[in-house]
Order: sequence, then structure tokens, then C-alpha cells
Amino acid sequence: MTTGEMIRTRREQLGITQVDLAERVNITKQLLWKYEAGNVTNIPLCTLERIAEELKMNPAVLVGWEDKEEDELKEYLEELRTRPEMKMLFESSRGMTVEQVKAVVAMIEGFKK
Repeated sequence: MTTGEMIRTRREQLGITQVDLAERVNITKQLLWKYEAGNVTNIPLCTLERIAEELKMNPAVLVGWEDKEEDELKEYLEELRTRPEMKMLFESSRGMTVEQVKAVVAMIEGFKK
């Protein structure tokens, strides 16, 4: 996945519009669109760092220097360490079948809507 694709995918996962992200990192929406489309590949490091910060990502993962799965695992572990409610959910799901976990996830998604 290219850096632009990573930016777009993560931005969409977080529900952030191009306009919002561009404003947060102090660039134009048109420039962000070019980054996401892969039309501009030499993104300044300071801009990459600001984008990564807004997308709650490690800049090294954003540019493909580190593995995304490893970074996600670090994020999950940090949430388990710092958020008691996440630890409670994790501990409660131990021993459940895949079907039971999927049912709980569906219920949680329903609450979020």
C-alpha cells in the first residue's frame, strides 16, 4: 500500500474528511487529494509527521518503514494498559467462541450507532 493509500484508508477509518485533515495539518484539500491519489510522492517530512499525528499513526508505518500490524499491536497493548474498560472487555471475552465474540461485537457496533 502506498503512503497516499495509507493516508486515505486511515483517514476514512477515523471518519475524518479531507477538508478536516487538510485544515488540521495546515495544507490545502487539493494537496491532500494529490497525496492520497499518489500524484505527489515527495511529501515533506514535517507534513508527514503532522498527518501521522492526526491519524494516530506512527510516521514510520505511514511511509512503510515499519509493519502496520506491529504498530497496531502496540496501540492495542497501550489501550489495554491505560484503559480499564478495554481490559475488562478483553478479559470478559476470554474463553468465548468466535461466534460469541462476533455477537458481542455486533452488539457494540449497534450501541455506537
